[in-house]
Amino acid sequence: MISFKKRIIVVREPISGLLGIHSLYGLVKSKIAFTQGESLYVVFFTKNHRRLKVLHIDAAGVDLTTRFLFKGIFMSDTSTDDYREINVEALQRLLFDGTLPDTPWQNPLAQVMFMRNEILTS
Repeated sequence: MISFKKRIIVVREPISGLLGIHSLYGLVKSKIAFTQGESLYVVFFTKNHRRLKVLHIDAAGVDLTTRFLFKGIFMSDTSTDDYREINVEALQRLLFDGTLPDTPWQNPLAQVMFMRNEILTS
């Protein structure tokens, strides 16, 4: 479960879909400053934007989750920075629809499901 106390970082540069947990963890250690034991989620897009990889790092270890969209593609961030921090709501929307809050929805069904989920959890 993603808590509000964890850092969530979206990496702008696309990666190869073949990269695994060890390669992605090496990228994170070389590019992103974090302290040992800090809880951190790092979101990567594949080159074709059909898959999203989420690397989760905490005091217990590292795990990797891959997400596929059935409709649409994952929209990359348009900022010029190498990476940016987002909040939990932005990550939830990214996982539901493939878009970040500053972009329009691409799948009307995902928007309805997301809004229903927001109502149920509030």
